[in-house]
Amino acid sequence: MAGCASGVKIADFGVSCEFEGIDAFLSGTAGTPAFMAPEALTEGSNHFYSGRAQDIWSLGITLYAFVIGKVPFWDAYVIALHRKIKNDPIVFPNEPHLSDPLKDLILGMLKKDPGHRLLLQEIKIHAWVTRRGMCPMPSEEENCQLVTVTEEEIENCVRVIPRLDTLILVKAMGHRKRFGNPFRHVLEVPGSSTNNTSLRDRRKSNSVKDPTYVPPPTVVNGDAR
Repeated sequence: MAGCASGVKIADFGVSCEFEGIDAFLSGTAGTPAFMAPEALTEGSNHFYSGRAQDIWSLGITLYAFVIGKVPFWDAYVIALHRKIKNDPIVFPNEPHLSDPLKDLILGMLKKDPGHRLLLQEIKIHAWVTRRGMCPMPSEEENCQLVTVTEEEIENCVRVIPRLDTLILVKAMGHRKRFGNPFRHVLEVPGSSTNNTSLRDRRKSNSVKDPTYVPPPTVVNGDAR
């Protein structure tokens, strides 16, 4: 998303997790399936994984998609996609040509073992990021500022409303200052088969819950009731 001054902003915090401390240990498979790390694909209430390591993996997938034009792992069905993420190696096509430092960075961010994955501090000083030390990144003291969101930005964040329930969702998030998905229960299709379920049908998780959610009003013939 771009701001009024063409500055790029991070958006879509539907399944984000806010935490205090050095790390957050998560469970569940919330998020876009093609960007999930291997360790996050194990179901079970007793399975936890590092949120920071998951973020590095997702960042690596994003970087790969930016430079190649597609994600490294893809399948129309989530079970097959999970299998590829867990087992298939990262493959770089012949075109476009990528420099060795860029390949090294992507491979380091997409290590299957989260314990061997690059840390954010290592990414900041990587040869590709800093152009071999010629363009070092600014320190946190120089670069970290409190980010605020104005009422005008909230009003202008969505310019086209294709459906009334989308407008209700945006307004609810603005009032509650939270970004959980209040329509999660609608996306869960009872009795669906895991063998032929599409990615969209499988995008649900128990890792983020909103006990304060009040369902939106029912829309009948354009009137909210």
